[in-house]
Amino acid sequence: MRRALGTATTIFFLLTQTLLAAPVKFLATSRDGKNVIKFVSKAPLETIEGVTSRIEGNLDVDLANPTAATGQFEVDLTTLKTGIDMRDQHLRERFVHTDSFPKATFRLTKVAKLAAPALADGQPINVEAQGKMTIHGVTKPVMATGTVTYMKESEETQVRLPGDLLHVDVAIPILLSDFGIERPKMLFMKLSDNVTIGVDVFASTKQPEPREPRPEPKKQ
Repeated sequence: MRRALGTATTIFFLLTQTLLAAPVKFLATSRDGKNVIKFVSKAPLETIEGVTSRIEGNLDVDLANPTAATGQFEVDLTTLKTGIDMRDQHLRERFVHTDSFPKATFRLTKVAKLAAPALADGQPINVEAQGKMTIHGVTKPVMATGTVTYMKESEETQVRLPGDLLHVDVAIPILLSDFGIERPKMLFMKLSDNVTIGVDVFASTKQPEPREPRPEPKKQ
């Protein structure tokens, strides 16, 4: 009887540990409209920043062993804004060709370095992660560096999003030429081949409610 009880206790303990170690799924969505994906080109004559909040994706993270994390993000390049409508049109039609390649994707392949062995509530952790980036129909290996911060749901975090949160704040340097994006000679001084993709995203264990559209201003 004691042996059976001991065996049952051991099995229960192992099952509990397995459940506790199960990865947590964090969802990134454009529903709240606050996530920021930024493409920055610093050329000799001009710095161009393109920004969008249209990102969808997920991360599966074991909080006790985040180096085993997996996930993927997708960004809608047709919504990229640089502040000048004509430039936005040229960017989409002449360079990125969003009619044929409307999305950019990043797939996490390996967490190469992490400054702490586990994610603790409210503690930013430096991270280096390897992944596969697809832009313009071309896929290349890239490295993302920055911080990740896990935040357990509280009254304070609910102001931003419901659920436990994972804040991903990383930079990904790329070369446009690596992805088959050509720059006309007249733009060599205005559009750099070196572009940094900045990712400032909050992913949540719960889906946020879609925002209500703002009413159109009344014409005077």
